[in-house]
Amino acid sequence: MTIKIKPLKWREIDPERCYVGTGLGFTCEVRLLHKGGWEAVLPTGKIETVTCSGAMIACREAYFALVREHLEDE
Repeated sequence: MTIKIKPLKWREIDPERCYVGTGLGFTCEVRLLHKGGWEAVLPTGKIETVTCSGAMIACREAYFALVREHLEDE
């Protein structure tokens, strides 16, 4: 059986500085740090990365891990 999981939906909160991702009750934030790097703020904590896309990938991986965890529980 194949299960299709809805991807995170991204909204730009502050142009080119802050984004919020949501999906299936999961919320995360990607924001530019003052020192030039990026930070992914997840329900499980924060992850610093060099690029915005790296922070978004970290959010996506955490989101899919959470979804997989709930699927395995059922």
